[in-house]
Amino acid sequence: MTVVNQPTLTVALLLLISFTGAAGIDPHVGKALASLSRIIKFFEESLNPDEELVPDLLFGVAFGIGQIRVFNRHLEKNVCTVNATGPEKEELSGTLDDIEVKMSQILRENRKKVPDKGDKYEKLLVDKMLDPALWAIDQPLREDSLIHPHNSPNSTMNEEEMSDLLFGGLPTEEMSDFCLSEILGVRSERCYVSSVCKEVLIKGGPSTGYPLTHRLVYVQAARQAKCRTLGPPQLVQAYIRHYCSMILAETEMIADFDFPSMMIDLFVEQVALCGAEGFTEFTRQEWVDEIFRWQRSEGCFGSGADYYYETQSTTPTNHEREEDALMESDCLMHFTGVAIAAIATSIRPMVECTDYDYTTRPTEQHE
Repeated sequence: MTVVNQPTLTVALLLLISFTGAAGIDPHVGKALASLSRIIKFFEESLNPDEELVPDLLFGVAFGIGQIRVFNRHLEKNVCTVNATGPEKEELSGTLDDIEVKMSQILRENRKKVPDKGDKYEKLLVDKMLDPALWAIDQPLREDSLIHPHNSPNSTMNEEEMSDLLFGGLPTEEMSDFCLSEILGVRSERCYVSSVCKEVLIKGGPSTGYPLTHRLVYVQAARQAKCRTLGPPQLVQAYIRHYCSMILAETEMIADFDFPSMMIDLFVEQVALCGAEGFTEFTRQEWVDEIFRWQRSEGCFGSGADYYYETQSTTPTNHEREEDALMESDCLMHFTGVAIAAIATSIRPMVECTDYDYTTRPTEQHE
């Protein structure tokens, strides 16, 4: 595939944005594509070439590439779409091709900026996690398919209570990385699951916030790597549905509290991970619009001035936090990464039919 230059991509996006507004495709598709274009421009023009990057920034790029590939494959196979005819889908597919090429180039050029800490296992794990093919999660879109006991929240939640939710239970970040390195074949034979990892990530007690999303990522990685050590595919899907049901209750609570600044990074991560599983409860348009709103003029996401991390000990063990760092632009790397993943994931539900199992039914056009 030929790499397109930035002017070519920008012109293609401008044409598609006006085209989607005039045609039947949801105009929010144009907003999502424009948002990704701004992110690409940030990487190409504003990111310091000597700046070290945390892996999660590039993980978001790899995850987004995987999701774009899935949707583009569906467009090529003529999977059921809403109000999109052949020419419209062809135009959209071409623009997605261009974005994928640019994002793949960004991933290749910036991998060397992840610092080598001298741990060979960590380096190998980063290489595995930054493979877009691992995150080409391809699940039918499903509407209102999760069980989510949702209670009206209290009128207020203080910072300590928010921090408890963000980092509730196990696994820790180090434990999650260790178990991922096991099942992805970094520390042992591929698909190996130790009793410790099974106990913590599958059978362990209740988790909330980042520990809960880390449980989900572990199961997703095992399924995508075609491992059967967690059980048959039906059981693995049951784990994923269970985790996303619990996550949805948190995501709705964050929205009900009008998106507190210290919780929006988690919110966006939840939208990306469970949205990729086809649960359209997570990619509802008003939530995606909030993510668009958090994008800075430079193209990246977040601000060190309004973002909060718990650093003090509130329990016998300090809260651990998602690894993040400020860029010289004052944006946050982890937040920018999960935003890339969430926006890329949100495009498919804007166009493709829901509750349509393309794995067992012939493709068709839904006008």
